Amino acid sequence: MPTEIESNPSNIPTRFVVLFEHRSGSTYLVEALNSHSRIRAEKELLAVIKHHPDTGTADVGKQLTCIAQLYGPGDHDYDAIGIKTKNKDICDPEGMAPVLKENEARVILR
Repeated sequence: MPTEIESNPSNIPTRFVVLFEHRSGSTYLVEALNSHSRIRAEKELLAVIKHHPDTGTADVGKQLTCIAQLYGPGDHDYDAIGIKTKNKDICDPEGMAPVLKENEARVILR
């Protein structure tokens, strides 16, 4: 008999990032995670920002802001929140590392 998943009593979701290489099954993983009502798993937000059609250039600040807003406090009801991204789509890996550390984000390598 399946057990019911307990809700997040602290209301602070587990944060994660799925780092992947091309054709590694990451889309399947993220779609499976996102199908759960208590998990929010976003697809390649950083790639969209990096290859923004209006500017055509990468915007490091927007990537860091995007992650901070996604992981930050909010009126949500998730037990886990995360994204998937290719390592090459992170404009500033040295700048991203403290954001992930500050938010205690778990890194999943695919």
